[in-house]
Amino acid sequence: MTGRAPPVEVGATAECAVGAVGAVGPRRSILAQDRSRRTRTALIDAALGLWDQRGYEAGFETTTVEEIARAAGVTKGTFYFHFASKVDILLERNAATEEAMAEEALRAVEAGDPLDVALTRAAVVLAEQSQQHPRAALAQIVREFHRDPTLMREHSTFRRLLPRLFDDARARGDLPAHVDPERIAALTAAILYSACEAWADGRSADLLDDLEYGLRVLLAGVRAEGR
Repeated sequence: MTGRAPPVEVGATAECAVGAVGAVGPRRSILAQDRSRRTRTALIDAALGLWDQRGYEAGFETTTVEEIARAAGVTKGTFYFHFASKVDILLERNAATEEAMAEEALRAVEAGDPLDVALTRAAVVLAEQSQQHPRAALAQIVREFHRDPTLMREHSTFRRLLPRLFDDARARGDLPAHVDPERIAALTAAILYSACEAWADGRSADLLDDLEYGLRVLLAGVRAEGR
């Protein structure tokens, strides 16, 4: 009996090889994304830490990109890979809060809660996340809003969601049929902004209380107008 080797199944071998390469590709991609997220978080934490140490108003203006990168343990080029400018770090922090607000409001709506509950839950998220940082941090975001309100609105996930919330509430009979969702959304955004500004500059002691009061008065007025 000869020791002849079994025939090689080329197709199966090739398929295994391709499968192995395909498996490595996604793993590398996931690792790269994870590193990118960690680096981005490190840059944000470094910037916020430096601004806090130096006082947000002065610190934001005087802290250089190079200092932020050094504190995060990366190069200046890496900073610019993730952010176009220091303002983008503020926008990133604000965007995370906006997304959390939108998610909380949507969960309430999907659970069948009335509009008041959805907006209140979003307000709770805004107050809690804002109070995790010094008031000066929110004050700096407010200043950036004054500098370029259009840019800030474009990054506002919650602001873009508001007309849909009001439209849905109108369809459910939770608001009068004549309500213009976009106009009420603009008024709501103004109330949230005003409350944040008052808390940031020390005129308000309780951000959540101001947010809830403003929303309550707005909705009461909108509903009274429809009677």
